[in-house]
Order: sequence, then structure tokens, then C-alpha cells
Amino acid sequence: METTPMYRICELKVPVKDGRRDEYVQVPFNLDQIIMREGYSDFIKKGTRFDIFEIEDELAAGAQGVAYTARLAPGVRPADIGYEGNVLPEDLKFVVKLPNGYNHKTNSFDPSTLVKRAVEMNNEIEVFKALKNGNNNIVHMKGYISSPLMPKSVEDMAAQKSLHRFVVPAIIMEYVEASSRKKHNGKYNSELLLDYLAGCANALMHMNRNGFLYGDFKPDNLIIRTDGQPILVDLGSARRKEVFKPLETAIKERDNDAKNKEVTDLLTDVGLSSVIYTAPELVALYGGMDVSDVEEKATFVARAPGGKSEAYAICATVYELMTGLRPFEHIKDSTRYTGRELVNEKNSIKQLMGVYSLFAGGVSPFDYDRISEDSPLARMLKKIVIQATQLDNRKRLSLRELYDQISHLYAEHRGRRLGPERREFARKNGRKINTGTERFNSGPVGKQKQKTNGNSRQLEDDFEVWARERRKTRRKTDNFSTKE
Repeated sequence: METTPMYRICELKVPVKDGRRDEYVQVPFNLDQIIMREGYSDFIKKGTRFDIFEIEDELAAGAQGVAYTARLAPGVRPADIGYEGNVLPEDLKFVVKLPNGYNHKTNSFDPSTLVKRAVEMNNEIEVFKALKNGNNNIVHMKGYISSPLMPKSVEDMAAQKSLHRFVVPAIIMEYVEASSRKKHNGKYNSELLLDYLAGCANALMHMNRNGFLYGDFKPDNLIIRTDGQPILVDLGSARRKEVFKPLETAIKERDNDAKNKEVTDLLTDVGLSSVIYTAPELVALYGGMDVSDVEEKATFVARAPGGKSEAYAICATVYELMTGLRPFEHIKDSTRYTGRELVNEKNSIKQLMGVYSLFAGGVSPFDYDRISEDSPLARMLKKIVIQATQLDNRKRLSLRELYDQISHLYAEHRGRRLGPERREFARKNGRKINTGTERFNSGPVGKQKQKTNGNSRQLEDDFEVWARERRKTRRKTDNFSTKE
């Protein structure tokens, strides 16, 4: 292959012990080469050198990307990427993710699909960079290849006459080994559900704090790791919250034409997410509801994406893990579809309109009676899921409220296994806890601060600080209940 010209030289960041170091690599192919060969088969095979990585096997191929497992290539010194003693862990593996050009509707390679996925992946890289690997429930990006010249929108990219200037973007991530723990009768037990719900709320709350909405929460975008923690592995649909401001304005002003334009642009750039896990207000939005004449007390209305739609998607997924049924799947009588036919509908537009008609008729996608109540923890989890999946957006938990509730429940439940002081600390501080895990602490212990109830007083997120202060103000004869 001829020498790659300078405009195809793109930045690759690799992990080092203290911080990150920038390196520059030659990318082996660009968009027009992949289009000419109709895929990666002529470029990527087992043993293919991908700069400092060597491809092993194809891991998975989804609608947005193709993933390959990889290891550091022979000759790469482990010390160069931060491993002391020049020795790599035996199980160290990476995942190289590339945009997928396969069109599932036509069952063939499609250049326009590849271009769209390339734009999405280039934007996904920017999301990963903004998040800075700061959350343990979101997969960590170990490196990337991006095309700085690539437009940010699919529409602008489609106007480009030549594609040879744009390299194929790639994301190099840590390999996450999935748990082998099995469901019982298609369901997870309450302990696993608590970890799952806590981890998901933690991940999306971290994105929210950094100014992003995830936008496409569903089981396929998560891996339950061997320790039971859910890991978010796909950020391709994430967008900054300010992107939705014009849409919010159009809905508030009841400008239906402006709303339709914003929805069209949004669907062009992001696409239609998994409808059965999508909040009712977004189904109304994407289904074409007229916002110019909406009753004030209506429960099914169009609204812009936000924290409440994020909370709904999390708990719609958790409902599936609780019952073994996807949302709507319990419905046996319907004018258009049975529940099973609806969730298995391949045409996303038909599925959207089927869900729209059910929501408009006040039909709930959930059969809450199927959720187990065999323990106090199970009953609390059921209560949270019901509160976060209300049809009426105004009665539903926000993402912040969901995060607070599950953090407090986690503290109460896990706290019973801790000492009496830690239990009291967990009860009094709710989400501001440090119980020996990092599930709710994205940063170093003792350095996060949080305002409470509008008060300017800030609290250290560290049990040890709290305990020392408490002991100074109380007699040594303080009597704590030691019953577990």
C-alpha cells in the first residue's frame, strides 16, 4: 500500500502510568477505500497490525459498529504504555471498534450507511474524550483514531464530493468480560438488580453532570461484568444537552413546524432509538404529535429528551430483568399487534406507530404484578421502577431523583454489612457515601463535594472525615445499635 499522505495522520492516545501521552500513527485505510472494497474483509484479518495493536478475532457486529478483539502487537514494549517491569497482565485485551457499513434493511453493504456510522463514531470519540474515563460504569477508551476534517452532521457529510480525505475512525476500548452468572427463570435476583440499577443510574448521572444525554438506553448497549456491575459500552447516540434547546423552545412556544424540523434533524443525525424502551413523551415526539394544540392536563404529550426520559429507559430495561418480559410483551389483545408481535417488529416506523397508538390509548407497557415482592429489597426496587415508568411525565422520577433514591437504597442495604458508624453515616448522607466501594464515587475519595438543599455549605464525601468529627463532639460512651 502506498504511503499515507499527511492529512490521514491522526491522533492516537495510549494509557501511561501518570497521565496520557499523545502519539501519531499512520491509518491504514480511509472511507473511499472501504467503499470500493465493500467492507473491511480485505483489510482486517487475524494478525493484521493496527498500529501498536494486533487484531485477533471479530467480536461482534451491530447496527452501528464492528468490533474486533486485539492485543498489543509483538515488539511493543509494555513499559512504553505504562506497565512496570515491562510485563503485561496475561489477560490484557482490547476491543477495536469500527463503523459498520452493512445495511440491515437491504442486507448488503451500503456506502451511505458507512458514512453515517463514521460521522456517529467520530462524534462518539468526542463524547469519550469529554468524559475522560471518569466513571467505572462506562467502558474506558484506551485510544482512538479520528478524522478532524470530518463534518459533525450526517447532512453536511453527505454534501462532500470526495471521501478520500476522511480516515475511518476507530475507538480502542478496554475489553469487558461478561458475567457467566445465569438468570433464574429468565429473571435476575434482587441483589443483582440492585447492582444493575445503581450502576446504570450512576453512569447516566455522570454523563448528565458532564452535559450529555445518553439517548438510547437498552440492554444491547450494556455488558454485565463478572463482578455484577453493568458497563455502558456504546456512546454513539449521546448528545450534548444544548442540542435539544431549540426543540424545547419550539414545544414550549407550540410551534409545530419548528418542532418537526428539529425532530427531522435529530432523527437524521441520531436515528430512531429502540422504541420499546423509549419514554412516552419521545414516542409522541417522534410519532408526529401536533404540539400546537395540546391540553394542559393531557398525560401523553410530546416533550424534548431530558432526565425523565433517561430515568424511564433505565427502569424499562430493569423491568425486563425483573420479569423476563420486554415492555409491551405481556399484551395479548390489541387492535393492531399482540405485545410479542410488536416487540419483534423489524420495521422501526411500524413499531413506533404501534407503540404510539398504545400510549395514546392509555395502555401501560408494564405488567407490574409480575414483579416479585419476595423480600424488602425486591419491594423497594419495584416501587422505584413504578415511580420511574409513569406514563405522565409530570408524575415520573427524574434522573436525579432516581439516582438519589437508588443511592440511598444501596447505602441502606449494603450498609447493614458495615459497622454501626458507617451505617449511621449512610443513613444520614444518602448519596454522599463512601462504603468501601467506588460505585457512586467517580473521583478520588474525599475530594467530591456536593451542595445540599440549596445551602452553600459543602460536605466532604468521605466517611473517615465524618467519623473523626463525630467522635470529637460525642462522648466515648455513645451507644450504637449493633444489630444487623
